[in-house]
Amino acid sequence: MDDYVKRKNPFGWNNTIILICLIIYIIKIICLYFLKFNPIDIFLALNPAYILLMPWQILTSIFVHADFWHLFINMFVLFFFGSELERRLGSKKYLTIFFASGISGSLAYIFYSFLTNHFIPAMGASAAIFGVMGALAMIAPETKVIIFPIPIPISIRFAIMIFALYDLIFLPFTYGTGVAHISHLAGLAVGLYFGRRYRVRRIFYGYY
Repeated sequence: MDDYVKRKNPFGWNNTIILICLIIYIIKIICLYFLKFNPIDIFLALNPAYILLMPWQILTSIFVHADFWHLFINMFVLFFFGSELERRLGSKKYLTIFFASGISGSLAYIFYSFLTNHFIPAMGASAAIFGVMGALAMIAPETKVIIFPIPIPISIRFAIMIFALYDLIFLPFTYGTGVAHISHLAGLAVGLYFGRRYRVRRIFYGYY
């Protein structure tokens, strides 16, 4: 099945996701410039208050970004970690992790919004990216990363521990920071689950 997925998209699914995010952002800018109207955020970003009317936002919000730097940082990180995860696991498993993590992040944010009675729209691929990083940390713990501005390579597992701790600390201040910390944590948890699952399978088949 995975070979079939590859043949259908020789460009690579990680690269395709990045391209879709870029196209959606460009459309958003064009709409704002010519129409003075932003239908992208209204109809595609995640708005918990209207999720029953627009349930597709659980998925589409993954591809929407607030501004250039939001887009650039997410796509920069996804380009490196997503490409490596897809190379190691194949397209099918990569897509499973990406979308399972992203959708879990959306669902977690909806739950948190109703729990706190704050219904601020959210957008971005961060939850999916956290899932990708979590899975890669389980499958390839030898991977090194650099957390800007510290120019010292550290273990990817140590890096995601830092990110998770940061999100846990600032979770109660979500609507002050403007970051969906609960989505990051949910995406990371899903990525760790799939990473461990696929890693165990690879070890098993390696000794078969």
